[in-house]
Amino acid sequence: MKDIIPENRGIPAEIFERILMKYNRSSAIRSMGFKLVYLGQGRAGLQLKVNEDFLNTLGSLHGGIITAMADTSMGYALQTLGGIAVTLELNVNYFAPVQAGMIITSEGWVVHAGKNTIVTEAALFSEQGDMVCKSRATFFVIKDQ
Repeated sequence: MKDIIPENRGIPAEIFERILMKYNRSSAIRSMGFKLVYLGQGRAGLQLKVNEDFLNTLGSLHGGIITAMADTSMGYALQTLGGIAVTLELNVNYFAPVQAGMIITSEGWVVHAGKNTIVTEAALFSEQGDMVCKSRATFFVIKDQ
């Protein structure tokens, strides 16, 4: 997978740059191989080319990596609104296995942004368009814009 230059889909430049700076500093995101594709108002997209280091004992992508990708895309989606929040609760439904070499895409979006909590959702898809998982999370706001 070639290097991806994240696209700004209409959020303020200072928020876009702040999120990019955090993304570039995150050793966890780098080690898992998540690539930031875009940031839009209340939305974020990531991609991952699955390598063999993250396969489970059945030979498919470990559910923890799928969950981390969903959580990360939802977290970036809420950061596009300008605040900072931490995951309070997260639900994941897995639908299809992912094999080494596949590229999956995660789309995260904000469903509701309240004063103290933000509700988000994410969906992950294979290159073939199959839904890999659907996730929903509640985040606790620790810093408003």
